[in-house]
Amino acid sequence: MIRRRKKILGPLVVRRARREPSRLSQCNSCLWDDIREVLLDPDPDPWELEVVRRWLRDQVEAALRKRIVRGNAAGLVRRACLLAPRLIWLLPYSRAHPPERFHRRIVAILLPGRLREVEQQLAVFAFREGL
Repeated sequence: MIRRRKKILGPLVVRRARREPSRLSQCNSCLWDDIREVLLDPDPDPWELEVVRRWLRDQVEAALRKRIVRGNAAGLVRRACLLAPRLIWLLPYSRAHPPERFHRRIVAILLPGRLREVEQQLAVFAFREGL
């Protein structure tokens, strides 16, 4: 089940990036082309890498928040509790629907790992697309 989400998440981010205008180069038609160049470059420009990472972070954070708000948070809360065990004692007994005051904390715990996963998936996707 996790593998399905990973396969779906990559193309979803790619579709969003294809709708965005290019931010790094006038030669590229969309943001996805910018992202591909940065992810496939062995020595990317630090500023360009930061622009791409910030955009990806915003996308991942929005997806996590949306999932928590819609009530599909049980898996996310379990994973956050594994990464930060102290969170278990702060949450109420029913952890499937955490109170809104904990949403930001849960997203902050999950964001770094999820962002690494998305970057890796997109790099693989960009490499395969370029073949």
